[in-house]
Amino acid sequence: TMQIGWAHFPNQSDEIEKILNTADEYLKRESKPFALVMSKKNVESYNLQSSKEKYSFHSDFKQEEKFNVPYNQRHTRNEALKIVNKVTGKGTAIIATTGYTGREMYEVEDRENQLYMVGSMGCALPLGYGVAITKPKLKIYVIDGDGALLMRTGTMATVGAHQPENLIHILLDNEVHESTGGQGTVSGGVSFSTIAKGFGYKHTFSSDKINEFEEAINLASSKSGPSFIHFKIKKGASKNLGRPVITPVQVKERLIKYLNKY
Repeated sequence: TMQIGWAHFPNQSDEIEKILNTADEYLKRESKPFALVMSKKNVESYNLQSSKEKYSFHSDFKQEEKFNVPYNQRHTRNEALKIVNKVTGKGTAIIATTGYTGREMYEVEDRENQLYMVGSMGCALPLGYGVAITKPKLKIYVIDGDGALLMRTGTMATVGAHQPENLIHILLDNEVHESTGGQGTVSGGVSFSTIAKGFGYKHTFSSDKINEFEEAINLASSKSGPSFIHFKIKKGASKNLGRPVITPVQVKERLIKYLNKY
């Protein structure tokens, strides 16, 4: 029903490489998951060895929030995305979170270096992190939302631990789940920049002023990351906001082709 390819995990060590190659070929051919089903007592017990990799703390807690603009006077997501579009170009890739963010990013300008998440709430940062560690020559910009980030905050810990220098994590925070009806989030009482610091991001910025937002992106782009930018916005999508004409599969394949240049 789910159209997931699968096979039994072998109980002989000399068969493992063969089944892994089969799975790899399926992934590349079908672009779908492949499951290896392991039976009980299929493998012998093994005592875990301690990892040699040690994670050190990379930051401090000196954090100042800069939010002074009344909610209704804040800038819109569309205005923020136009700034992102303005300061990014060749040598960058942009992963836009689900909901209105991806749709408005497409509306601002559709480019080959952009991916618009469809569903997969909270998965923009995991995907962006994966791209960042495999394509270190590119600057990777993840555009997140408050509801999505609250759903998968733990990925920030992974980013802080592994320190991808080319990752810039941008949070556009309107304090609501806008595309599902405007239900409120709890982000109004959360200091995301302090959390980012605690998780080990090297640089954090927070503001509700559009000129400072642009300055923060430019500054983060010039530094070795990971960097985190928290920008407070108000709710409100573009009038008559449409959906991308290009299909999600086409967006994916286009981005893969672009990434393979680097």
